[in-house]
Formats: sequence, C-alpha cells, structure tokens
Amino acid sequence: MKTIVALLAIVIGAELAIVAATFSHLPELWKEGPVHLACEGKIIVQDKGGTSEDPRVLVIEIRGDAVTVQDFLPLYRIKSNDDQGLLFAGDSDPGNNTGLIDRYSGRVAVMMKIEDATTKFNGRCHRAEPLF
Repeated sequence: MKTIVALLAIVIGAELAIVAATFSHLPELWKEGPVHLACEGKIIVQDKGGTSEDPRVLVIEIRGDAVTVQDFLPLYRIKSNDDQGLLFAGDSDPGNNTGLIDRYSGRVAVMMKIEDATTKFNGRCHRAEPLF
C-alpha cells in the first residue's frame, strides 16, 4: 500500500510539474519582444453632445508589461495574464481606463474615460504581421 501511495505521489507530482512548466511562460510571453495586434471593430464616443459610433481598425502593441492602444491616451499596464486572456488597466484612474483581450476568440474591449467623455472600442483582434 505504501508503495502504491508513493508511486501515486510521484505521478501526481510529475503531472503538476509538467502543467506548471507548460503555463509558466505565459506571463513572460510579451517580454520576448513586442506583439502587435490588428483589431477591427467599433469605436464608441459618449460625451455631452451624445453618442457616436464609427467602424475602426486599430493596432494594439504589447511590450513587457505595457499595452498601447492606438488612439487611446493612457498607457495601460498588464494586471492579469492567464490562459483565458489579458486584462490591463491605466496607470491613472484604472477603474475607468481598462481593457480585456480574450486569448481564444480575439475579442477585445477597451475603455478610456477623460473628464466628461468616455471612449470605448469593441472588436476582434488577430496577430498583425508586417505587410512588407
């Protein structure tokens, strides 16, 4: 019985080590170099004058723990990077400057609030490759 328990502990320990090794690179993925995403969707601006929606293609760059979203002012920092996706928030007013990219579907949602205006982008991203 002790031998079976010892073997079972070794097998479980080995499986946990494999899982840990498989997912341990995820937080470091962006540190290998910048990742560029091309995102198609709608930009929605809400201010005192009302709400406007426009189709837009924008680029998101992920470098180290920083996320830059084209046409959005704050520099975002990665708050969570797991197998489901990437959650990021602005250094200033992180409750109103946030974003999320789903790792599997590519769905993206970004929000920026400056004074009385709120700008949102909702769309779908894919890895951008240089055209030439």
